[in-house]
Amino acid sequence: MLARRDEVEIMWLVGSPPWMIRAPFLIEGALIGGVGAAIGSIVTVGLAVATVHAQASAMSAFLPGVTDAALAVLMALLLAGGVGLGSLSALVGVRDLKR
Repeated sequence: MLARRDEVEIMWLVGSPPWMIRAPFLIEGALIGGVGAAIGSIVTVGLAVATVHAQASAMSAFLPGVTDAALAVLMALLLAGGVGLGSLSALVGVRDLKR
């Protein structure tokens, strides 16, 4: 937000509504959060799948609920959480945006 002060000020001066000024920040936050969560979830779920398939008997005794379906749900939740957290952090950054 601070790096783009001039751009935001110009948008205010030409009469842009507040949602039009906030939207690019929210989208950028969602993208950054989503990419970070995707990288983290791919690594985590990939290691978990490799472990489950390599040591199936030990994993079923140690963690009986860990299946491929459970790992897919975990990956989806991690991605949703990353996008949500990125959007929320961007929203907090532009919350004081006033005329």
